Amino acid sequence: MNYEYKVIAAPEARRKRRGAGGPGDRIAASMADTLTAEANDGWEYLRTDVLPVRERGGWFSRSEEVYRAVLVFRRPRGGGRARLRATVQPPPRPRLRTPRLRTHSLRASRVRTSRLRSGCL
Repeated sequence: MNYEYKVIAAPEARRKRRGAGGPGDRIAASMADTLTAEANDGWEYLRTDVLPVRERGGWFSRSEEVYRAVLVFRRPRGGGRARLRATVQPPPRPRLRTPRLRTHSLRASRVRTSRLRSGCL
């Protein structure tokens, strides 16, 4: 089977999220958001690679070697999203019941309310 591949930079910024206490939890939440977004587009997570990259810090600084993480995704060639939609069907919608209307009259409830206030009942 032929695949097409997509490589994106792993998230470095930690997003604040309710329930994610420490920095490890926050980076895990960012990673989960990224993986979910790509999966919704039909991409399957394959692996994470760490690659050495030579970067320059400023105008006059020397270049130094840093390591960057990238996420590798794949999907079958020929539009994975359309194929994914065809295989996954949403659950059937539940039937909604219409609420029953009360049959007592408004006048009777007003009479009862006025009698309760006056202490007649």
